[in-house]
Amino acid sequence: SKLGGKINDKTTLHLFTQTVRAVYGSWRSHMYDLWAP
Repeated sequence: SKLGGKINDKTTLHLFTQTVRAVYGSWRSHMYDLWAP
């Protein structure tokens, strides 16, 4: 049970990290477009 929980937490953390990276990447490129000369 503990092992299963650890694996589940790892997967959740991975998905969370991927989501944050995607959102941050899209926000950053949006900012670049906004401030481009």
